[in-house]
Amino acid sequence: MRHEPYVYDAFILYAHEDREWVFNYLLPALEGAGLRVAIDVHDFDIGVPSIVNLENVISKSRVTLVVMTPDWVNSEWTTFESVLVQSYDPVARARRILPILLKPCRPPTTLAMLTHLDFTDPLRANSQLMRLISTVRGQATMDPREEARLLAGLGDSYAAKDDLEQAIAYYEQSLSTFGSNDSPKSQAEVNIKLARSYKRLASGSTGENLRRAAEYYRRALAMSADVSSAEQVRLLEDELLRVQTSLALHEFFALWEDAPRSDIDTRVTSFMGLFARVTGLPINRKQIPESRGRLVFVLNLYSILGEIAQPTAEVPIIVIGRSTLERSDSDFLRVLMVSELGQRTRIALVILLGKNQEIVCAQEVLDANLRISHAYDVICLGQNEIRQILDNEKPQIALRRLILTHVNLLSVSPYNTTGPTPDHIFFGREVELREIVDHVANSSYAIIGGRRIGKSSLLGCLQRARLPEAGFRTLYHDCSTTPTYEAFLGTPIHDWRPEPPLDPPGTFEDLLQSPPRDKSLVLLLDEADKLTPLDPSAAAGMRPLLNALRALSNKGHMQFVFAGERALRDAMRDSASPLFNFANETILGPLSFCAVEELVTRPMEQLEIELTDTTTIVRRIYDFSSGHPNVVQRLCRRLIERLNEQSTRCITVDDVTAIINSPKFQEEDFLGTYWERATPLERIISLLLAQDSRPYRLQAVLDLLVTHNLRPEPEVVKAALDRLVDLRSILRRTQGGYEFAVTAFPQVIANTTTAEDLLIVLKSQYLKNPMELPE
Repeated sequence: MRHEPYVYDAFILYAHEDREWVFNYLLPALEGAGLRVAIDVHDFDIGVPSIVNLENVISKSRVTLVVMTPDWVNSEWTTFESVLVQSYDPVARARRILPILLKPCRPPTTLAMLTHLDFTDPLRANSQLMRLISTVRGQATMDPREEARLLAGLGDSYAAKDDLEQAIAYYEQSLSTFGSNDSPKSQAEVNIKLARSYKRLASGSTGENLRRAAEYYRRALAMSADVSSAEQVRLLEDELLRVQTSLALHEFFALWEDAPRSDIDTRVTSFMGLFARVTGLPINRKQIPESRGRLVFVLNLYSILGEIAQPTAEVPIIVIGRSTLERSDSDFLRVLMVSELGQRTRIALVILLGKNQEIVCAQEVLDANLRISHAYDVICLGQNEIRQILDNEKPQIALRRLILTHVNLLSVSPYNTTGPTPDHIFFGREVELREIVDHVANSSYAIIGGRRIGKSSLLGCLQRARLPEAGFRTLYHDCSTTPTYEAFLGTPIHDWRPEPPLDPPGTFEDLLQSPPRDKSLVLLLDEADKLTPLDPSAAAGMRPLLNALRALSNKGHMQFVFAGERALRDAMRDSASPLFNFANETILGPLSFCAVEELVTRPMEQLEIELTDTTTIVRRIYDFSSGHPNVVQRLCRRLIERLNEQSTRCITVDDVTAIINSPKFQEEDFLGTYWERATPLERIISLLLAQDSRPYRLQAVLDLLVTHNLRPEPEVVKAALDRLVDLRSILRRTQGGYEFAVTAFPQVIANTTTAEDLLIVLKSQYLKNPMELPE
């Protein structure tokens, strides 16, 4: 017989009827102990007679494990196999044959004389397994820590097959094998495996398995504190929180069943505490008189709605301890939101103890009684919606998505068509902002632009963020509220940024007489056209103010950023005006394509709105609007209105086309924005040029006006053309003359107006003020 090194530690000889036990129990345990195990289906060579394979594997194995059962005993191979095995160790001196009695049977005489391992008693199976592994290894006994590790490995193999009850049994035996001070880290790992197994086993069962999972997580955390990294501990804490959440959901949802509701207050309050912990959102109980079984909490959503949040972002959560709504519930909600919350929010969440269909019906009632008639978005939550939030790995995102899916998007839309643009969607003015911030310490600036082009938004960004961040103190003032010198001087000062000086001036008169000197001050003056009226007496009244501002700038006591339109622009070019050569002129024009792309896509992402073809949609919007920020925002707001009507959250190219082709949008939003504050002559010129869109020189424009019996002075027409370029952004100057910068303008004129009728009205208006003086 050849003697060669053993390839295998053990070879398993068994009847195929017993393969489930061999493959699910014995083989994983042996391999988990690090033993090299041979078995027929893996290690017999293909194409070789079985008898040859059998002999080869036995000869290469240190021991042969014979799994004895009635099926093996009755097999026609039994006598041959037992003789073959025994031929390698006839008198069992080398202990190369280890019989395993799996089921009661009468083994062959050659094996009956050998002491076997008895696996017939399930209670002794694991201890017999440990003896087996020690024997195969050639060890007298096994270290308890090694035994615990092997038992945990068996648990892993059963957990991988979703036999969780068997896995739990092995994990628990593994824990019992450890000494009290043995390897806290290993014990923590087994506790974690137990916790996860109980958590998986808890699906669809009672809360007992969840309680056990939570307990094992707590044990694991206690053992991990000193032996695991901070990140590992944090992950464990997160898993424990998820289990506690599931347990709380189980107990909270018992209110939907036949459980007594006498303790609803306690259960709901406890659940809301956990809701706050899981979502990371502040929740406070609000005591409401005459609530009649309704529990009211206030949830702060600012951290998840962020920049699109309402002023306070405080949203009430009302838990109604019934399965259906009553008429009084709608009345209670309306009074709550109007009186108790002071109309600070248009959104509320209602938790109703009803089934799915009852939740659907309740939502329909709330929409009819509150959304349609009072513009309140009240979202009804049942079990499915609550699970959708709390079972999510990112519950804040799930809650945000749920809210944005149900609310009227216009109530949270950041697109602002009537006032300054919020800072978080103020794009495309970085060049102007950087220029002012870098040089305003020694120079004043005048921001010139047409209506809704972004002047006030730029001043707001300078006031709230850019200048304070650069070390300046700022003050903002809207000059339209102080049309006279006296009104301006008497205006109280409140809004210092980032903070007031130690002894702040009370009024602008105090400021001009004694400006603070502890920090560079920049005064931001919006609607500055009011400082330069064309009426001679009014202009004379404002001159002392402008002289005072200029003197303060020259002395370096403060600098100014003016924002205005035609009157400010004319005054800065008038050598007789105190504003002549006072400030650096910056003309604010349309946005670039990249800025429009951000203005369209970022708020849509915040609102969880999908753009099916982002590139085409943005290009379509840019080409039509020519980059006017207010036209872009108006178009986006119309798209959101369309989504509300269609009850969808997806914008297509066809949606954009439908809005652009809408006569209402073209007249109210497009022309209404581009022509706002345009003079009659400016409108007449743009109207006539739109009839034949090509470059026009000044003389060609004069000739065109003559054909319509209009003969304004050339300098008046030249000024109107320049305003159409610099203030309205409708035209641009080219070598060939003036042409449309807004390429969609002629198309809109053709689609929305009757040129002849409109021309009659505009001519009448023009003839009342042929010199085009501002009114």
